[in-house]
Amino acid sequence: MQGWQIAGIYADDGYTGLNMNRPDLQRMLEDFFPMNGVRYIAINDAVDTEKDNNDLAPIKNVFNEMYSKDISRKVHSSYMVKAKKGKFTGCLAPFGYRKSEADKYHLEIDPETAWIVRKIFDYAVEGHGSNYIRRRFEKEKIACPTWWNRNKGLRNTYTKHEKADPENGKYIWDFSVIEDMLQNPVYYGAIASQRFVYRFKLGVIREKNPDEWIVVENQHEPIVYRNTFFTVQNLIRKRQHPVNWEF
Repeated sequence: MQGWQIAGIYADDGYTGLNMNRPDLQRMLEDFFPMNGVRYIAINDAVDTEKDNNDLAPIKNVFNEMYSKDISRKVHSSYMVKAKKGKFTGCLAPFGYRKSEADKYHLEIDPETAWIVRKIFDYAVEGHGSNYIRRRFEKEKIACPTWWNRNKGLRNTYTKHEKADPENGKYIWDFSVIEDMLQNPVYYGAIASQRFVYRFKLGVIREKNPDEWIVVENQHEPIVYRNTFFTVQNLIRKRQHPVNWEF
């Protein structure tokens, strides 16, 4: 309408506007602003770097940040309500489960991968740790969750092992992935929420202790028995620091 030609489009879908490390934002900054002979126009905010009408821009930035902080509080409050009701609010279902088509907050067992979870807990009950399990899976050629998610069209990412060895990397599991699975109450039918401390603009700053989680039991079909899960927790506790699992 103005006779302008679009030279490029910068879009960071899925990133918060407060994240200054967004890939397309960084790409735009490399291409941008008067020092590079580029004119910046923000139509909604009436900003034009070719004109002297930008005095309110800093004030608008303050209001935008206040608005973002308010939205962040409201979103957190909404998640807290769902957490206390035992609703699953994650973007991706835990490995071994899938989101119900009828209710995205409810989990169903994924028959393609649940057997792998049971195998992990079987090894753990026998007294084996995560390093043993990851070595066995590599030997038995059991693909890691990242490969399964990509194969199912849920994600398009690769682990560092897959990148280094495209043929066999998918069989190498990260230690931390197995550790997290073994301690996740989701596998005995509970929903554990609020597992991390989150700060506005900073994101996740630390993982909470298990006794700080919001745990609601009997929310979906378990993959392992409850007593199996807590047997594993006792074994982990003996190898590591004490953990209070009294829910």
